[in-house]
Amino acid sequence: MSSQASTPSSPIFEEINDDDKAFNHYMDDIILKLSNVETMTDANEATRLLQKDISGEDSTGRVYAIKALEDLFKESLMQAVTTTKLISRSTSKQRVVGLLKDRVSVDDSSAAIKSVNEEIINNCANINVNIQDTLGGTELSELAMNSEYGASTCPCETCET
Repeated sequence: MSSQASTPSSPIFEEINDDDKAFNHYMDDIILKLSNVETMTDANEATRLLQKDISGEDSTGRVYAIKALEDLFKESLMQAVTTTKLISRSTSKQRVVGLLKDRVSVDDSSAAIKSVNEEIINNCANINVNIQDTLGGTELSELAMNSEYGASTCPCETCET
């Protein structure tokens, strides 16, 4: 084979004059088609994301992105608060059971109390990190103060607020 033969990795280049009418026609056609594709893409985006003020629920039943995000955020916040309450209740029960066990075994009570307290602190720290990861790093206490599900309205007997 000759050294001039084309292989898939070496394309052949040909010189094209800028005055070539066929070349200019094809380039204009390609540019027109690309601009049409961009216009259609923009039109589709505009159809999917309505940019208008919404005052209340719309009768068409469409779900708007802002409303959906607000609902998702409220749901995540409720889930985080509920999870925290459940874990708080279970750790309180564990603490009471641990203290009762410590009363029964008097010989090593201080070490047992210390280990139970350390376990509870570690569980709470892990829960807080998991909740912050779920909520994108936002502090749970800040969310609770600004929400209708805040700690001030908590019906739980174990909450301190």
